Amino acid sequence: MNTYQTFEEYIYDKHYDAIYNKIKNFCFRKRNTSLLSTQLITDVVTFELDDYCIRGVSFKTSGNNALHFRLSIIAEVSVSGKSKYEYESDSKSIWLSVYCESILKNGLHNVKIVRVEEYNKDRFDKESALDHYLVPYLYSEDADTVAENFLNKHCKRALKTAMPLPVEEIVRDLGMQLFFAPLDDNIFGKTYFETSTVTVYSDTAFLKTEEKTIAPGTMLVNPNTFFMYNIGTMNNTIIHECVHWERHKMFFELMRLLSHECHSISCKIVEIYGKDKTKSTPLDWIEWQANTLAPKILMPASTTKKFIQDRLYNLRQSMPANTREAEVMAQAIQDTADFFQVSRIAAKLRAIELGFEQAHGVYVYIDGKPIPHFSFGSKIIGKNGCFVIDSVSALRMILLNKKLSDLYAEDKIIFVNNMLCINHPKYIQFNKEEHPEMTPYALDHIDECCFMFTCKKRIKLDYDDSFYRECFLCREVAADSLLETEYDSNVGKNELTEQEAAKIEEIMMLSKQYENDFDELPGSFHKTVDYHIKRKNLTAEILSERSNISTQTISELRNKKDKPVKIETLLKLFIGLNLNKEYCYDLMKKAGVEFPHTSIGRFYRWLVDEHTDETIERWQCYLNKAKINTTLCVL
Repeated sequence: MNTYQTFEEYIYDKHYDAIYNKIKNFCFRKRNTSLLSTQLITDVVTFELDDYCIRGVSFKTSGNNALHFRLSIIAEVSVSGKSKYEYESDSKSIWLSVYCESILKNGLHNVKIVRVEEYNKDRFDKESALDHYLVPYLYSEDADTVAENFLNKHCKRALKTAMPLPVEEIVRDLGMQLFFAPLDDNIFGKTYFETSTVTVYSDTAFLKTEEKTIAPGTMLVNPNTFFMYNIGTMNNTIIHECVHWERHKMFFELMRLLSHECHSISCKIVEIYGKDKTKSTPLDWIEWQANTLAPKILMPASTTKKFIQDRLYNLRQSMPANTREAEVMAQAIQDTADFFQVSRIAAKLRAIELGFEQAHGVYVYIDGKPIPHFSFGSKIIGKNGCFVIDSVSALRMILLNKKLSDLYAEDKIIFVNNMLCINHPKYIQFNKEEHPEMTPYALDHIDECCFMFTCKKRIKLDYDDSFYRECFLCREVAADSLLETEYDSNVGKNELTEQEAAKIEEIMMLSKQYENDFDELPGSFHKTVDYHIKRKNLTAEILSERSNISTQTISELRNKKDKPVKIETLLKLFIGLNLNKEYCYDLMKKAGVEFPHTSIGRFYRWLVDEHTDETIERWQCYLNKAKINTTLCVL
């Protein structure tokens, strides 16, 4: 059986003749138009379709295994006709769009070529569009709507009344089966898309096992992983697997079509997806979708928001008058988790998503240790703000920031509760062991006495990455994340563990190398481009694929001293190289290019500041969503 790397390869091999004939017929109808004419031959008499290649494909579905796809094709045509002086021959490459319909189930069937057109950039409707691996698109801003659509199909009453989701009922409604099974320790769930023979538990004590032949649509859940003893995280796992079955069947049909070995999805305990986003696999993207949607299905936006609002109101009426606001919020989060039968951290993250900013200050853990609940001024945190920082990151900031070093040396700042606090009796008191702790007033006014941090990307030399922070398994702040802010803190103890000392050594080494990189950057634009390409160990061909810049243009950018550069070309270069924003601005300065002082220019700046760890396709999605008529690539 042949194995294909892409759908385009499969179609080219299996349906070459049918597509060839359709293109030839189209060219015949267009032979007297500008489509086939060249600068040499304006009046085409005869033509011959030499060959064609498929340069891309776009997908959409109308359900019931119906797959519609549009092929982007370059056709090579030889033409003959009258020139200015005599009868001559010439050749021409033409871009075409070939639209097809088919059924994808246990193979690709009933393939029908609907029409051929001159190439156009129109995108499919995102509601029915699929990506290159036949995975439905999911944008963060649409996730709640997608979750509501899921519930409309499988449990409509959950959208009208706050309720614990009947997960077993939804499993049945989807036509799925659920078994508990002895999976690997790091796997909490698994969904099968093909008939398979597996080992499952045969008793409720999870002691005896048996071999069982299961049908597609069977999920296995691991009762032995530490979080399965909590009904909330188990419910999350079950709905997570339901999302896979609902949204990702087409992906597995494609894998089967291409003869790739991929029969099931194993959901592992991970907190980071695809450090290098350009190398992330389709399974990473599939897993992100399930992690994003599951909590929103378990806690629908409208009913959950009203439940939390009502619970906060009732708690404020019933709890003692001197109860701190953070304690009220903590109890509301616990009650939300208990009611919806979800984990406490899932309830907290959902509350933050729904606008309850104060939830940031409750159930905060650093290195497994809880921090006292705290409150702060309304709407002060924002998307990436935080007051909490781990001790290693705090020390790094002290070491690298002279201002903070001086403040700490003067005993004006203190690191307490993993926060950098002003050292004043109003905010700091000492317990019986003479250890500093925050006063009740400080805990209620964190924004007054503690410095807020902005979470940014971790520094790496070979790629720029960001950690995934919406997954329900993220139980605490990642201890190895680096935070940047105009203020920072001190270590909360006199001696460091070996692990912490090793991290500091690594941080300092990376920071110095990062600084050295800037010292070593060439002074000219073209040499700096060449420097970054070599630093990233990229070839011109790989960079061309990642940036949608031709290899010829890349060669000119690397070698021509005075080549003018457009802002759009720079954007492609930035995302193709996945450059840190400081490198991007350095290249812009050397190219003599600035962002336009317009809304579009500000949008470009936002892409560079926040999203250079993504892909050019993702940037194009952002541009299309913003209705900015800039084409970086064709989707």
